[in-house]
Order: sequence, then structure tokens, then C-alpha cells
Amino acid sequence: MAVLPDSGGAAPDRAVVSRVRRREGKGVSNVSVAKVIEITSTSPGSFEDAIRKGIAKAQMSIDGIRGAWISEHKVELAEDGTIKHFRVDMKLTFVLE
Repeated sequence: MAVLPDSGGAAPDRAVVSRVRRREGKGVSNVSVAKVIEITSTSPGSFEDAIRKGIAKAQMSIDGIRGAWISEHKVELAEDGTIKHFRVDMKLTFVLE
């Protein structure tokens, strides 16, 4: 396995070696860069509905969303104890062009 100069002599993981080999062999044009943003979405119906609505809203201004990681699920309760809103905090990943 290759050892990168800045790795302190330790062998890097396979993903790093793969990216380095790609860059050395084919140029920087084959390297993808992704960005992660955090959003919060709510729905009175369900967590799934909050997820779908949040992703749909983000897709209105961001192209190429590749995935979502749901980091938090929360509910807002009404005074009588019933669920008023379902809330999700999520991280969306998209590739920069």
C-alpha cells in the first residue's frame, strides 16, 4: 500500500489511496467534491412527510442532492399532550460542479 508523505509514515486508508491514484493517473478533472448542508423540516403529519418536504424544498434551489442523513427526530407537543409537529434535522449531500 502507498504511503503518503504527510501521513507520518502510516499507511492511509484505501479511499485516500484510490483518490490519490486517480488524481496522479488521470488528472484532477475526475475528482468529485461534495458539500454538506444542514436543514430542519417540520410536518404536522409524520417524520417521513417532514423528510420528504425538506428534501423537496432543498431541491428547488440545489441541484444534484445525492443523499440525506437524518441526525435528529423531535416532536413538538400541544398543551393537551398531542403531537403538534414532527421535526427532523438532516444533513444533505450534493456534488459541486
